[in-house]
Amino acid sequence: MAFVALVALAAFTSSWTGIALGPLKVSDAFAVLALLLGVLGPFRRELNVRPWMFVPIAGAAAVLVVHIIFGSAPAEVGVIDLGRTFLGLTVVALLSLSLHYAEAVLTLKFWVLGAAANALAIPLTSAGFLPASGLASDIDISQRAVGLAFHPNSLAFSTVVAIPFACMLLFRHSRGSERLVWTAVLALYVNGLIAADSRAGLGIGLTVLFISLVIAMAATRWAALVVPIGILSLVGVIAWLLPYLQSTTRLGGQLGLLSDAGRDAYNAEGMHRFAQNVWFGAGFDEAIGTSMYVHLLSKFGLVGALSYFLFIGAVVVLMISCARGVDRALGLLGVVAALAFGVLQPGATERATYWGAMLVIAAWHSRRDTSSPLARLRSVRPDSRQLMRRGFAGGV
Repeated sequence: MAFVALVALAAFTSSWTGIALGPLKVSDAFAVLALLLGVLGPFRRELNVRPWMFVPIAGAAAVLVVHIIFGSAPAEVGVIDLGRTFLGLTVVALLSLSLHYAEAVLTLKFWVLGAAANALAIPLTSAGFLPASGLASDIDISQRAVGLAFHPNSLAFSTVVAIPFACMLLFRHSRGSERLVWTAVLALYVNGLIAADSRAGLGIGLTVLFISLVIAMAATRWAALVVPIGILSLVGVIAWLLPYLQSTTRLGGQLGLLSDAGRDAYNAEGMHRFAQNVWFGAGFDEAIGTSMYVHLLSKFGLVGALSYFLFIGAVVVLMISCARGVDRALGLLGVVAALAFGVLQPGATERATYWGAMLVIAAWHSRRDTSSPLARLRSVRPDSRQLMRRGFAGGV
């Protein structure tokens, strides 16, 4: 139970990028403790280790070694980046896929609620219940909110990637009280996106919310009736909301144009640095670019960037092969949302990025894996096959 509790806390706090415990983000501290407990604790967990989990860290390490040999990057900067890659990708995959069904669903709920807590911090800070100083000292939060993140764009990113999974939980539970919770979570997400005033967050987030709701509604019993009414209602809400967003956020006005000019210059410089060393990039301390893809190429070159996308490819393949129905569709949408956001923002190793997808894979994989003790226990139930078909509908 201690292992699961630490993993759940790591997921819950993964979007709180503005909160640190010494040199580690708070989520990193919980993740490291969970990993140590799983390996060294008195109740050691059989960790689900797979080679693809270590491909990004291997690629980044290879790039670092090359730059150290040729003296083009200080070792300490590279080690910090290796740590981010390890904690944001490898550790998240390792911990998530070591969970059984009920543990994975519980942790998924914690992760979704953690992103909601990030957004909830916005009104609490405005009301004076939470201190504004120290969360993001270089951001004027009177103009853009940060929640518990270090930057408004980080708040927006963690919100966007959580939206499909909040919709998954909303439509996969029949109890009214639970549906009220996930509905409130989605409302907090929308408010968080507006308050963060990230154009990528608003544009991609509202699009992802629309698609997620349509996918989830299409899987309901009354889909033929619910989907047309739902689509018309969503279109009406967007049509009502869009003028407000254009007049009150950075989607309209000159600030967005100025931001675009700066982004174009940064990305052009990033591609120039990538062109100077196509295979291994410009070095860990020379990376530049506001796009995740440009940033990866300028920092790691093709070697590091390909290792990152091999990891993403493994996640997609596992989602397709393990999950079914609406869970698979929304899980894939969560990955696509992260990649789409990456076109406009860097954040390849944000801690919150792949928790949702990994936990859905873990839940479905443990349902199908009859070698685990929990799966063998479930197999004696008369309705175990029906529960497997229903996926998350059985709850926890």
